[in-house]
Amino acid sequence: MLFKRSNIYIRAYSPDLKLLWEKQVVKSEENKPSAFNITARPRDGFIVATNVDFGNLRVYEYDKDGNQIANLSMDKEVWIGNIGLACTDKKAFVIFQTRPDDNGISKVKIIALELK
Repeated sequence: MLFKRSNIYIRAYSPDLKLLWEKQVVKSEENKPSAFNITARPRDGFIVATNVDFGNLRVYEYDKDGNQIANLSMDKEVWIGNIGLACTDKKAFVIFQTRPDDNGISKVKIIALELK
């Protein structure tokens, strides 16, 4: 998903669609989100990865109640495009395209993050 300026919220609902909680992940006055991805952790909780300010990677790990339990920031790493995200029991994998080098060559980078 591509955005010019937006706020990104995550929400949890009960099986009868009652809102349980809502958390803001990115604020537009601080960052300009351009792409994001969300995936569930196998046990509980979820991971959010976002490309903000058109190049800065932010990864957030949340528990099942929406409390942030870990995060990672990498600036000037991500090129325009989607961010892939996958989880195993113990690791999250973030996949993204890097900025082109001086020769115009871009790479696909995969980062493995240990889950809390």
